[in-house]
Amino acid sequence: MPGIEGDIWIAAAGDNKNGTGIFGLWHSVDSGSTFKRLDQVQEAATIGFGKAAPGKKNMALYSYARLGGKFGIYRSDDYGQSWVRINDDQHQFGAANVTITGDPRVYGRVYVGTNGLGIVIGNPAGKPADADKKAPKIEMISKSNPVRSETYVLTGKVNEDLENDAVTVHLNGGEPEQVQVVNGMFTKSFTLVEGNNIFEIEAKDLAGNRSMKRVTVKYKLPKK
Repeated sequence: MPGIEGDIWIAAAGDNKNGTGIFGLWHSVDSGSTFKRLDQVQEAATIGFGKAAPGKKNMALYSYARLGGKFGIYRSDDYGQSWVRINDDQHQFGAANVTITGDPRVYGRVYVGTNGLGIVIGNPAGKPADADKKAPKIEMISKSNPVRSETYVLTGKVNEDLENDAVTVHLNGGEPEQVQVVNGMFTKSFTLVEGNNIFEIEAKDLAGNRSMKRVTVKYKLPKK
């Protein structure tokens, strides 16, 4: 499990060559020195991790597994103590028992490899109570006062992860430029024209919320 030293999960399920072994889902918290089998999981073909549920510290678990005698795609928000099936009999997605992973930045989003039918992306149905409805916040660090340098360094920060890890910047209505965000910060140099220069910075978070900030920088030619 990412971010937790020594936390290891091993999934095992039967196949066409071996249907009589000991199968299930095993968990170790001591780097593999000991493992404990989860009693309620009869078989587990895959195991993956995603962003923790609201209020939880440990990442969500995702598995194509057999619980209560029923194969399906399951999620656990409480470290494997309980599971909820997130597909149904009408949505089996080919051979969904090959690979699975949750999204590390969006709770409830899961990616399932189908071994021939592409990658299926699953999201919670409807609008969960904890759905992200807040637009990202853009805060400027560089000053927008009148400047005398033709080169202007646009610098700011955002408060959450963004789509493509970037903000989009328009200068004076020109073509958009993608400016990468690293550790919540973005910075890029631009060449100004004399007079007012209008920057429009747009941020889109992983939930699809958008925000835009407009900054006007006035460039005065240096006196000769």
